[in-house]
Amino acid sequence: MSAVLAVFAFALCSAAQGPGSYPTITGTIIDPQGAVIPGVKITAKNIDQKRSFGAQSSGAGTFRIAPLSVGRYVIIADAPGWKLKEPVHVIVNISSEVNLTLKMEPVTKK
Repeated sequence: MSAVLAVFAFALCSAAQGPGSYPTITGTIIDPQGAVIPGVKITAKNIDQKRSFGAQSSGAGTFRIAPLSVGRYVIIADAPGWKLKEPVHVIVNISSEVNLTLKMEPVTKK
């Protein structure tokens, strides 16, 4: 009986949160001219918990990383021939959606 109540309570809590009520990072990957870049691997590293979450940009250059833990993150984007100008740092709070535009630049060979 207690197992049935626990499952019912979990279902109620999950339903109360609803879709999109968990921490999320979304965004678009663009080049210096503003064109989208598909197929970029995006990693959100939680600095406090030492955990990583990932996604890949779609054909439209967009990405979504969810659900996340609350905390401080460094965002890394990786694609052949491209790099972020500098690492991006964000803070993710409960039920927040952080929306980013990540501008990548071509890698120059020395």
